[in-house]
Amino acid sequence: MIDVKIATNQAINYLKDIYKEGKSIRLEEVELSEDGKFWLITLSFAFEDVLFASPQRVYKLLKVRSDDGQVMAMKIRQIND
Repeated sequence: MIDVKIATNQAINYLKDIYKEGKSIRLEEVELSEDGKFWLITLSFAFEDVLFASPQRVYKLLKVRSDDGQVMAMKIRQIND
């Protein structure tokens, strides 16, 4: 099993590859799934949108396999204010 640091780096690299315009990536949450097969990693980043004057913070939940570090899924993570 890969450790949390490796899983987080895999998630960050994946996010950077998909969202090249994303800035200021932050680690928000990390959790190992109950069955131990996946790291569930929430990352946020600043995203400049033409409709907004200032960058908006976007949150993504990435599902990383714990045995080899492959990113299997990425979803929008809703944050309640």
